[in-house]
Amino acid sequence: MHQQKLYALPRAYSTQALIYRTDLMEAPPKTWDEVVAISKKIQSEHPGMYGFGIGGANHVSTLSQYFTILYSYGGRVFDEEGRLQLDSPEAVAALQRYVDFYRKDKIVPNPLEYNREQLPELFSAGRIAMFVSGPWGGRALGLPPDNDRIPYASAPVPAGPAGTATELVSDSTGIWAGTRNLEAALTFLDFITSPEEQVQRDLIGGLVPQGPTMATRPEFTQNPFFKTFIDMAPYGVPQPQPTLWEPFQEIIVNMVQSATLGLVTPEQAVKQAVRELRAKGLVPAERK
Repeated sequence: MHQQKLYALPRAYSTQALIYRTDLMEAPPKTWDEVVAISKKIQSEHPGMYGFGIGGANHVSTLSQYFTILYSYGGRVFDEEGRLQLDSPEAVAALQRYVDFYRKDKIVPNPLEYNREQLPELFSAGRIAMFVSGPWGGRALGLPPDNDRIPYASAPVPAGPAGTATELVSDSTGIWAGTRNLEAALTFLDFITSPEEQVQRDLIGGLVPQGPTMATRPEFTQNPFFKTFIDMAPYGVPQPQPTLWEPFQEIIVNMVQSATLGLVTPEQAVKQAVRELRAKGLVPAERK
């Protein structure tokens, strides 16, 4: 919906949460500092396993991995009016936290070798004990939470100085304006977005139910794994909306990777990203 015009129907919605091994810790970490402490304990008791995993490859999910930490530090990329907010101490501190997981604390495998969608593979292989993802991260394991091999559960995203937070992302399905089969397309769209079909899509695909009515259905409220992701929604921050996505993605990935490699400091990486966002006209409020 934009300016009172309906362009597409919501089809997918997601929040994020922490997915963790219930057999390796008494309780999930509540803060990023606890993530480090618990991870080091796990690593001392289980040689060859990392306590945590983050994605930092050249992939769209790297933005989500950093933004989740950024929001927990109280930072933003743009404010509600589209003004640039990335040039902030919170953004630098969040990137420092991200980098420290790898370079200082050594609790994650090399982030640049993996994107977020590969973290379930590391989890199921016993390489990592925790990661942040959407509900699909659990579905990707191919096992129910209470299995005997790698029992797992979901918990709120660990808190930073500003508390817990998650990125909110939604996808919509529309109809091409030039279609010759408008009625059939409308019938199909009505069918796939009907409550019963949407519930099955969410459960099978690992997505968060859309809206308060769907969220109260027993399929989700009586499922502890899914319920965490519903509970995270009030702590969500919408995905940034630059003027163009692909160059924006490239700039943020380069920012994360250059700092992770130690080529520049987190502060230098953020400042460079800010310069590039402005130079390429990607800041909505500064668009000419």
